[in-house]
Amino acid sequence: MKLLVATGETQGRRSNDFCWAEEGEVVTFGSECPDELVDGPCGCRRALRGVGTRKATTTFRVVERPEVSPRDLITMVAEAFVAGGWYCDVEDARAVATEDALRVTAIALAYDDGTVLERREESFVARQLPAAVESRKHPGENLEEARRTLLALPSLGRAKLGVSEST
Repeated sequence: MKLLVATGETQGRRSNDFCWAEEGEVVTFGSECPDELVDGPCGCRRALRGVGTRKATTTFRVVERPEVSPRDLITMVAEAFVAGGWYCDVEDARAVATEDALRVTAIALAYDDGTVLERREESFVARQLPAAVESRKHPGENLEEARRTLLALPSLGRAKLGVSEST
């Protein structure tokens, strides 16, 4: 499945870039300060966080990881929420983890493998494309594809993902 992972590549293009996550670590959304500006000192509106280290980065690479299933991604995100103290156990975190996995999957599906991205609040922009490839889709166009991918898991309720039984 397509994922976003931390990368130090293209760091420094913006003076406020940072990469505290480990290279290649799967990343997802983190908490955000309510009044933070995209270029504010916290960085929460321009970064994603690693699921293992729970440290943030402002640059991420799109990768295909066939060994990672949708269930694996949801579990990784849920475990990161628990390790960070946001939830007591993985089952409590699963609904929010599913939403995050859906968002990350939709973004990754919008770009070709190897594309390096940056985040500007809710927008994701390619900083570097793989050899002569251009991104073709907007992440919103991939929301349904991401939902279908995650719906392959029998334990996920269709209502949680906002789709009908006929989908």
